[in-house]
This record gives sequence, structure tokens and C-alpha cells, in this order.
Amino acid sequence: MYLKKRRGMVISITTLIIMVASVVLGTGFISYVFSMFVFAVNNPPQLTIATPTTQSVTFVFLVRTGSPESNLIPIYQKHVTSTSIVAQFANNLLDANVTSKIVSQKATTFFSYADIQGNATNLHNLGYGWVIYDLEGSYSPPNEMLDPVGSVQQASQAAHNNGLKLMLSPAGISPAYYANMSKYTDGWVMQAMNLIAGDPTTMSNTVHNYVSKIKSGNSNEIIILQDSVNLDTLDQMNNAWDLTKDVVNGITVFYSDPSQLPIMDSAYAHVDGNN
Repeated sequence: MYLKKRRGMVISITTLIIMVASVVLGTGFISYVFSMFVFAVNNPPQLTIATPTTQSVTFVFLVRTGSPESNLIPIYQKHVTSTSIVAQFANNLLDANVTSKIVSQKATTFFSYADIQGNATNLHNLGYGWVIYDLEGSYSPPNEMLDPVGSVQQASQAAHNNGLKLMLSPAGISPAYYANMSKYTDGWVMQAMNLIAGDPTTMSNTVHNYVSKIKSGNSNEIIILQDSVNLDTLDQMNNAWDLTKDVVNGITVFYSDPSQLPIMDSAYAHVDGNN
């Protein structure tokens, strides 16, 4: 009742003002007011929605066979979130002692789509969310390297049919294939270790170029920058993140033995504090 009365009062006052003004200023005033009213109705003010400038960081933590869990778990617990992925490296399942202490998405890696086809159902039943297809010449079957798009499509079908997401980690594949491969994937590990060890400007330009190709095939692709303690210094890894964080979602740090874990820890800490 209040709103109706209030609105009625405003209308009656407005009408009175217009009537008085029309006597003083003439009927042209009424035409002007009416035209402005019509313009306002047809051109309401536009709301501007701010675009967030921050992004949620996705870490991929690789668990290598032989790395003592007592060293790994404290590092992962400091940085891991529900959006992070803890992945067992090279055709193995994660140890239950690791996954029970870390809240994350579970994954494992395979070098062949045939292995993904043979293990996808079991991975889903064990609560895995991702499978990583590490397609690279040193380890993958030659026929899969010869047809990278077809191979990724096979891996994608096996993963998605079993409720898993597919992350691709290619090496030795021409960037000309990236757009077509990303059509079948949900995530991408960019093995940029050699680039990171080189000229920073070249590295940044190359990563941005590759991301553009990947995103042209799948604009929602999660892209992870891979560093390596074996090739890159901590300063180089940190600098690489700072130069590419506008287009990548997170990092993974490749290591060879537990003595390198403190450097890996520092690299993740830098990303935590600069995203």
C-alpha cells in the first residue's frame, strides 16, 4: 500500500509540474519532456561487471617412485588445495598413505593410450579424477607419435567414457597439432623446461604463442607450466611464472631425487605468493 501511494504521489506532483510549466513555457516543453522520457526508457543505464584479476592456481604434484613419503607429504600439504592434482608418475597408482593425507584430485600418468584404455575403469572406481597422457617420443609407441591427434582422441574417449578428465603432456610434437589435440583434452602440461633455462623473453613469447594455439581448440583448457629442477634454477622458475601467469593456471616441478625437494618447495611457495 505504501509503495502504491508513494508512486501515485510522485506521478501527481510530476503531472502538476508539467501542467504549470506548459502554461509558462508553452506546449513545446511537454514534447521535450516526453521525448526525454522515451529515450530514458529505451536506453537504460548499463551495468558494468568487473572481471576478476586473480585466478585460482592449479598445482600438479608428481610423485616419483622411490621418493620417501615423509619428505613429500609435508611439502604437498603446505601448497595443495582441492583444485590441485597429485599424480603418480609413470604407470603406477598413488600410495594410499599419500592420498589419505592430502586433499586433492588424484591422477596417474601413462605413455600410451592403450594403457589408459586398459586402466580407466579401475582408476574411476578408485576415485581418480584425472589421467595424464604423457605423449613423447622417448617413451610412447612410435605409431602414437605418428598420429598425435588420433592418439589423443583415443585417450580422450577412454578417459571421458569412464568419468575421468584427460590432461595431455606432450613432448616432441609440432605446435601445428596443438589446436586439434586440445579439442579432446581438459588440461595441458606444457613441458617448458628447456625454454625456461634459456632467454626469458623468448620463453615468454613462446609460451604465450603456444597457449594461444591450445586455447583456440579449447578455450577452457587448464594449462600447467612444467619446470625442472634438473634444468632450471629457482630464479629461472620463479621468473617464468611471473612472465606467464597471465595465461597459465599453475605449475608442476619435475625432480629426480628427494635432495631436490627444497627447491621444488620454494618454487611452489613463490607461486602461492604471486598469483
